[in-house]
Order: sequence, then structure tokens, then C-alpha cells
Amino acid sequence: MTQQKIRWLVVLMSLALIGLVIFQVVGVRETLNAKEDQFDGSVTEALDAVAHKLEKTEVAVLTSRRLAAERRKEKLQQIAIHDRPAKTEPKGRKASPRKADPATIQRYASHSPIVQQWEFYGRVTVPSDVLNRTNGTLTDAEMHYVEEYYRNESPPLNPDNRLRSELEKTYDETMFRNLRKDVESVKARRDSVGKFLANRVVGDRKAAPVRKHMPKEAAAKPKVTFSRPRVSRIDSARLPHRHMTEFEKAEQKSRVMREVLLDMFTNDRPLNQRVDMAILDSLLKNEMSIRGISIPFEYGLRSDDNPHDFIFTSSPGYREDRLLDGYSMQLFPSDLMATDNMLYVYFPERQSYLAQQVWTTLVSSVILILVMASCFYVAMSTIVRQKKLSDMKNDFINNMTHEFKTPVSTISLATQMLSDEAVAASPSMLNRYLGIIRDENQRLGSQVEKVLQAARFDRGEVRMMRDQVDLHELIETVVHSLSPQVEARNGVMHTNLGAKQSIVTGDEVHLTNLIFNLLDNAIKYSGEVTDVSVSTASSADGVRVTISDKGIGMTKENLRHIFEQFYRVPTGNVHDVKGFGLGLSYVKKIVEEHKGTIRVDSAPGKGSTFEVWLPF
Repeated sequence: MTQQKIRWLVVLMSLALIGLVIFQVVGVRETLNAKEDQFDGSVTEALDAVAHKLEKTEVAVLTSRRLAAERRKEKLQQIAIHDRPAKTEPKGRKASPRKADPATIQRYASHSPIVQQWEFYGRVTVPSDVLNRTNGTLTDAEMHYVEEYYRNESPPLNPDNRLRSELEKTYDETMFRNLRKDVESVKARRDSVGKFLANRVVGDRKAAPVRKHMPKEAAAKPKVTFSRPRVSRIDSARLPHRHMTEFEKAEQKSRVMREVLLDMFTNDRPLNQRVDMAILDSLLKNEMSIRGISIPFEYGLRSDDNPHDFIFTSSPGYREDRLLDGYSMQLFPSDLMATDNMLYVYFPERQSYLAQQVWTTLVSSVILILVMASCFYVAMSTIVRQKKLSDMKNDFINNMTHEFKTPVSTISLATQMLSDEAVAASPSMLNRYLGIIRDENQRLGSQVEKVLQAARFDRGEVRMMRDQVDLHELIETVVHSLSPQVEARNGVMHTNLGAKQSIVTGDEVHLTNLIFNLLDNAIKYSGEVTDVSVSTASSADGVRVTISDKGIGMTKENLRHIFEQFYRVPTGNVHDVKGFGLGLSYVKKIVEEHKGTIRVDSAPGKGSTFEVWLPF
């Protein structure tokens, strides 16, 4: 693969990775927006349900209070009737039915809204007289007096009462229309106070029969007078109980409901009297829990009487600006008069809650992006490394061909010279060419051995023959063998073997090759002036060997790769430094096999220093 193809591949894979990241970010954002809309909708539904239930609670509370007041009123009436002295009828006077004027009754019925609305087959009640009246009919003057009395007792409607009157009229029309069928089902029967449900009143009405005999107990009962009834001492169980008819029960419920509705529509009660804080807190928590919202929240109430301050907050002293930034819902929206009674709810942990809702999607997206990026990096690194290895192998083949070609050519030339009769006749010439063949053969063998050693190290087949080795003797032997090269370059090699203990445990052959490769590299890369020094020093648990030169040096980029196989420091197009790029990689592996360390310091134009530490 060419360098240009690798560049195009990197660009395309980078664009694909960037597109994947963008799609994942957009997807997570859309999911978060959907969760926010769902959360907002759930909160709005919960607040709407709370507002509706608060209205129902208010109706229930007002109804229960009104019914309790009606029961107390009825009980007081029963107490008053029980303690009222019985009246005896004067002797010689008998109660007789009185007859009403048909025209008057017809006129009363036509003007009465109740009679007009309640068409339940004339089932009205007519009480019997308790006084003996000889004239049983009411005169026109008497009827006129009665009508004037009720007309004068009814106060005129002022503007403030018009709304109440209209509500009563609307309520009557609706309520009694629904009660008509229920009232028709009530059969005519005698009630507990001696009244009859008569036929429909058209032009005449019948009087109920008079009780002829009074109970003896009632006639003999003494007259009792008192100033104030003491209700607390009355045994309610012994009071006479008057059973209400179905119609009377319906009428009482209708009256109570009408009064409750009128109180709701007309009475302007403060918000803190209309809302019970404990009920509000319970409703909010219950509605939020039903919709799966379990995070804490703060809430507050603000009335239209004082729209700038909160009349109540769930946490005293809580920041009001936070509540205003949350959710709001109008309370009692069914009031006739529009009000600005508002309920505010704020969720301090809203963002973290929403983040938790999309946490799975977010984590999976991040993991997917990281996996793709890692695969992209590994793929690109592998491609680049394979490309580099391919280049290094090509260089290795070129160098190996050059290194092998020179000895082979030299041996071939020496062999040709040996075939010459003049050379064969001269023993000195013969020995010379034979020595050249021997040296080149050893050189060729050493090069082949280096390649084989590198292959064995890669396969892990190298076995160390560990023994006690004196590093000072080993270094002196290697320096002596390399002295001709230094002298040929007009250089100098310094030795400073100052280690107090120089014996280590290791493989003598591999340690010799280690020192030889380091000194050989120092000589080859010394430049024009060869100046190499070797020194040793003892440490607490090992020996430190330092080899330095004053050659061309290396850059930081070269330092990162000098221990790689087949890597050679570039020297331009001139092939004046021989080698396969296997020497330093071999050195590093030998040091690691002996549990030691190696460190390099170098700078371009200032030379290089290799420091090897080997344990005892």
C-alpha cells in the first residue's frame, strides 16, 4: 500500500468517525428532548389533577359543613318542640276544615314558581286546623293580607343580589327538572304529623280530617314553662323523631347543594382558607407518584390579593425566583370571577433526573464511539506500522544483500587469484588469499548468525547459559578486538574500569555480543573523529557500564525507534554505515533477559551515551 492510499484511507475513516459522533450526539439530544417533553407533560397533568381535586375537596368540605349545620338546626327544632307546652282546645269549640277561595288558590298557583316547576300530580300537604273556626273559608281581604305580607317580607333585589337570584333560578330549573321523576315515585301516605298528600290542587283543596280524640297523656300533661332550653341535658335518644319523606329529603339536599354552590360562586374567601396545606402536599405527592415522578420538589401558593409574595411555600425561606422558574397552574379555574390564584412547583434535581433517564443511551453511545475510535486508531496504527515494517524489511534486505555481496565478491576474487599459476607458485601469495577467504567467510557467518539470533529471539527460543562472568575481562577482550578499527580511523578509545565488583551472573557469549555491538555502533557513528570511552561503576546491587562517543548523535524521534528490529538511523543516500538494523534490538533483548536496564542520552552533533545496568 502506497503512502498516498494510506492518507486517503485515514481521511475517509476520520470523516466516518466524525459523522458517527455527530449522529450519536443528535440522537442523544433528541432523546433528552423527548424525555423533557414527557416530564413536562406528566407534571402538567399532575398539577391539573391537583387543581381539579382541590375544587372537589372544597365542594365536599362546604357540603359537609352545610349538612352538619342542617342537622344541628333540626336537632334544635326537635328540642324546642319537645319542650313546648301542650295547648288544649277550648271546650265548646271544634276544629273544622277551612275552605279557601278557588280563585285565590288558582291565582296563587299560577304565580308560584315552585308550583309551576313541580308538576308532580298535586301531591301537596295541607295541615289541619287546630282552632275551631266557624267560618271555614278565607275572605278576599284575608287572602289579600297574606299576599301583601309575603310580598312585603321579600326584600327588593339590589345589584349585589342579582347574581344570587339568577343562580337560584338556574339552579331551581335544573335541579327540579332532574328531581321530577324521583318525586313522582313517592306514593301518597300519611306522614308523622298527620298530613296527607292530597290530589293535585286545581280550584279547590280538601282539609285533612281532624283528630277527634286527644291522648289522655297529652290532656293530663301539666303546662311547663322555661326561659331557655338546656340542650346539654336533653337525652336525644328520647326525643320524638320525625321521619322525613323522600321528597323532603330531596328538597333538603337540593337546598344544601344550592347554598353550597352559592357560597362557592359568590363568597370571596381567601386562598389560605380554601386550600388545606396538608391536603395539597398529599395530593401533589400522590399525583407525582402515579406518573412515576419520584424526585423531590418545592411548591408555593400565590394569591391574587398579593401577587408579589407567596402566602405559603413548602420550605420556609426557599428562593421564590426558583419557584417562578418552575411549573405553574391556576387554582379554582371554575370561579365565576377570574382569579390569579397560582400554584408553583419547582424540581431542583430536574436536570440530573432527565440525565438519568437518558443515561443508558448516553453511555451506550459513548462506548460505541470509543470502540469505533479505538478500532480506527488500532487500524491506522497497524497500517502505518506495517508500512514502516515493510520499509524496514526492504532496507534490511538491501543492507543484507550489500553485506553478503561484499564477502561473496571478495571470496570469488580470491578464488580466481588462487587459480593463477603465479599465485599458486608463491607460498606467501597463496597464504594471503587464503586468509582473505577465511576472514570474509567468518564475516559472512557472523552476519548470518545475527539474522538467525533475531529470529530465535522473536520465537523465544534463546536459552541463556548463566555463569559467573567478569565484565572487566570481557570489556578488555572486546576493546582489544576493535582496536584495529579505531586505529584505522585514527581514533582513540578510553577505558575506565572503576567498578569494585565486576563479576555478574549471565551468559558470557551474549554479554560479549552486547558490549561488542555497543562499541561497534559508537565507532561507526563517530563521524570524522573517533573518540570512544568505556567506564564501569559499582552500585548497591549491580554494575553500571557506560559507553559514550562524540559522533553525529540522534534526534528524539530516532531515540524512540532505535531498539526496533531493522531500524537504522538515517544517514542520507550514502551507504557508508554497514549493518542490518538488528544490533540495538539484540542488545535490548539481552539486557532484559539478564533483568537489567538500558538508557540512552543523545543530541544531534553532540554524540550519544548508552548506560547499561546489570544485576550481580
